[in-house]
Amino acid sequence: MYNKGALATVLILEDYPPLRKLVSVVVRQLSHEAFPVANVGMALAINQWFDCLVADVDLPDGNGVEVAAKLLASGRVGAVVFYTASRDAELLRHAAELGLVVDKAAGIGHLVAAIERSMGRRLAAAVGDPAATTSGATVPHRSGTRRIR
Repeated sequence: MYNKGALATVLILEDYPPLRKLVSVVVRQLSHEAFPVANVGMALAINQWFDCLVADVDLPDGNGVEVAAKLLASGRVGAVVFYTASRDAELLRHAAELGLVVDKAAGIGHLVAAIERSMGRRLAAAVGDPAATTSGATVPHRSGTRRIR
């Protein structure tokens, strides 16, 4: 099911099957390759690079924050977006240190924006955009090759 035309690879860690499927469909509509998994064990067992991890915080066999920290530390993921309904302030604070946090109540549109924003920053940093490496930076919406009048 590998899509050679995919812009990026996205690991989706979500324990609720209907939501896992919805996020996978949305990621594919963005022309990214989706790799949905249901639990922490499955996420950690995949030994490959991902451009982005989309993770729930509260999972039956652990939490997405710990998974994200492990994948980032091992160099297996480039960006992290947490899509969660968690109200654990300490976990959410730690999640925000690792990536973007989107409340599930905000809706799927906010998740889409966060995925694109986090990967846009990572890709901009890879090509040397210094603004992409600073906290709260945004990626320019134009190439910079045309004059603004």
